Amino acid sequence: MSQDAFQVPATVDFDTLSGLRAKGEAFMADRSDVEFDLSAISECNSAAVALLMSWYRFAHAQGKSIVYTHAASDLVNIVQVSGLDDVLPLHTDD
Repeated sequence: MSQDAFQVPATVDFDTLSGLRAKGEAFMADRSDVEFDLSAISECNSAAVALLMSWYRFAHAQGKSIVYTHAASDLVNIVQVSGLDDVLPLHTDD
């Protein structure tokens, strides 16, 4: 993990989605290259994919570079099934 990465917490669900979205957007405010570290996510569902897409859209609209690091295989699988693997810049530890 980069020292300047946003550490996504273990729980990403529909209850935490809007707060995390706002925190991530605030994190991106003064950066041109943004890294989100996904290593702490212990369980994921479609809420996590929705969050990553919202950050991706926000970054793209602002002309920022965004990358998601340390994505777990469960999250990668959900992204692939959703057809977003060519859109979201996910990197695994493999």
